[in-house]
Amino acid sequence: LVKLGIDDDLVLKTLQELLNSKYSFSCLEAARSLANLDKGSKEVINTLVKLLTDNDCNIRISAVYTLGDLKKDSDTVVNALIKVIADENSEVRKGSAYALSNLAKDSDKVANALVKLLSDEDSEVRSRTAYALGDLGKKFNKISSVIEQWVKVNQDAENIGDVIDGLWDMVATE
Repeated sequence: LVKLGIDDDLVLKTLQELLNSKYSFSCLEAARSLANLDKGSKEVINTLVKLLTDNDCNIRISAVYTLGDLKKDSDTVVNALIKVIADENSEVRKGSAYALSNLAKDSDKVANALVKLLSDEDSEVRSRTAYALGDLGKKFNKISSVIEQWVKVNQDAENIGDVIDGLWDMVATE
């Protein structure tokens, strides 16, 4: 119904009721549908944040990317995304870097959390994190000092190339 552009009260009411479903997938799809309708209410955000701890990694992955796409910045969202940086699933960790960079939060807390992912075992997570830091560095000057400090400490790290690419992305003009 969302794809058809239907935005009537019955559809909205039904989707809002599904946010409280006992089935994670139903909650997720309702939240994503409401987000697509630009109805990113506090209830939708809270449902997505709750789904970040679901047992099913596919639910967590979808929730983290949906939060990033919503770009609704709040301490609750930022804190939840920082927690999933330690998720066992690499796609969730990569999604948290994406989402945090989309929120464009100027925060030492965000920068320091993302820097931890530069040492992730998964090269895609490291790469996405470097680019996320690069994106944030274009907006906030203090991000570059956090990355510079990481480079000084980790000069011999195998993923230093990804970080340098992220630094280059910060200074390169588009």
